[in-house]
Amino acid sequence: FGVSEEKFETTSFICKACPNECEIIQIKANGKVIAMTGDRCGRWSNSVI
Repeated sequence: FGVSEEKFETTSFICKACPNECEIIQIKANGKVIAMTGDRCGRWSNSVI
């Protein structure tokens, strides 16, 4: 499947778009964001295709 050849990385930031101030986790494969999680409102997790 080629998964072992890809480089995965995670980064995070605090979203201040609302009072929840969620920690958003970005999952990257070979430098490209492939998923985001950690938001309560769906603002970020729904933004990655």
